[in-house]
Amino acid sequence: MNSQPYLSFSLDLDRSANGTTTLQIVEALAAEIGGNGNAAGYRLPPVRRLALQLGVSKNTIQVAYDELVARGLVESRSRVGLFVVDSSGGSGERVPEAEAFGPELLAWDGLAEVECDRGLTDLSNVFLDRNILPMERLTSAFRSISCEARFPEMYSLQGYKPLREKIAERLRYRGMDAEADHIVITAGSQMALDLAFRGLKRKVVAVESPAYYTQKLALVQGEFEVVKLPVDPFNGLDLDLWEAQIKKYRPSLLSVVPNFQNPTGYSYTTSERETILKWSAEYGFGILEDDWGSDMMSYSEFSPSFRSRGGTNVLYVNSFTKKLMPSLRIGYVLGNEKTVQSLARIKAYTSLGVPTLAEMGLFEFLDKGYYDAHLKSIQGIVDERYRSCLELLENLMPEGVKWTRPGGGPALWLNLPESIDLEKLSRGMKEEGYLIRTVEGADAKESHLHGFRLGYAWGSTETLERALERLGREIVNLK
Repeated sequence: MNSQPYLSFSLDLDRSANGTTTLQIVEALAAEIGGNGNAAGYRLPPVRRLALQLGVSKNTIQVAYDELVARGLVESRSRVGLFVVDSSGGSGERVPEAEAFGPELLAWDGLAEVECDRGLTDLSNVFLDRNILPMERLTSAFRSISCEARFPEMYSLQGYKPLREKIAERLRYRGMDAEADHIVITAGSQMALDLAFRGLKRKVVAVESPAYYTQKLALVQGEFEVVKLPVDPFNGLDLDLWEAQIKKYRPSLLSVVPNFQNPTGYSYTTSERETILKWSAEYGFGILEDDWGSDMMSYSEFSPSFRSRGGTNVLYVNSFTKKLMPSLRIGYVLGNEKTVQSLARIKAYTSLGVPTLAEMGLFEFLDKGYYDAHLKSIQGIVDERYRSCLELLENLMPEGVKWTRPGGGPALWLNLPESIDLEKLSRGMKEEGYLIRTVEGADAKESHLHGFRLGYAWGSTETLERALERLGREIVNLK
């Protein structure tokens, strides 16, 4: 597969009776291309993928692409796709690696969610419906390794090497510079994040706001200075504000979720990614990329990553937990020949290792092709539930409520009118047997958003319909 990344852009969809027009799509893409000096050479997303994300017909997208070709903004390359034309005289090459923006970790010699309230249906759940999890094939994979003549006597500090090799192979397919020796297997992505945070010399970390809840807990417990950078899933990133905060506090690390951000569901545009990479070199901070949810989405192989664009100085984190089974706590962090030493050493004094039997079972599951088949299956199911969720929201939500359209995945952000008391809404829904997770504490006072994450992959469409009917009535009662 050609590893050249696909162009990302933000579009404020027209909710009028006429719906999203071809001209809107053309102008949004043209603005991204014209306003981003590094867009040359990027590919346009597949017609089917963009049609699914925007909720329009494939013909609408094709007409928009034809218009971009006619304007001379993109060009067609036979059997490959549509590419942004380089009109600036630039090279369109990837941002070069620079020693200055590698995360500065402590030097070492050598390698040596809060549980859901019981009895409540969690409407903010990001996990998949247990009925679509691959239980039989997971059982088969683990049964297969139980027949092995000999298990490894000792755990591996970095993790079971065949599994690391398989992961590295998959990442290279996505255009990343990845070697098995630079991967550390962890107990889910939370442990991977914690390893990176613990290794920092300067405990100043910039994070998205709102941010992944348990990531915030790790930073608070570690007494880090946290620099909050707002993410608006409806209008994108305020890059001027981000840069001002970065210049003022000079974080040593920026922790981001660029694909399907948790909890808002927002995915960064190409220009936002390129700008952040430029800042990384200019202001000397490292980038930690948490890519937890991108492969739940159809066409996830086209989702660009900071690692593929910024090189080996970017720490890349992912996990199999939410895609396979919540109790299978296996994730990983990909570093480079320098940072992997610190990551592995910190793992040594925090946990020593992940159970090798679990690593071996997961390797077997990957090696037999079960994982790819499972991803394809859940992507189709989640896509259908995503479309159903959008239809239900259109029909059941009162005026003033709006929501994001992430294009898939397990959740979206539901934003409510400022007049709605979220605490009262939460209590009312709890009395009806439903749990919603709103932004709490200091984050709530500072937040530019007023709502909560809505999960739609955890149950059937019928179950979600009953929940949203109840939610709609509660909102009306509080107006």
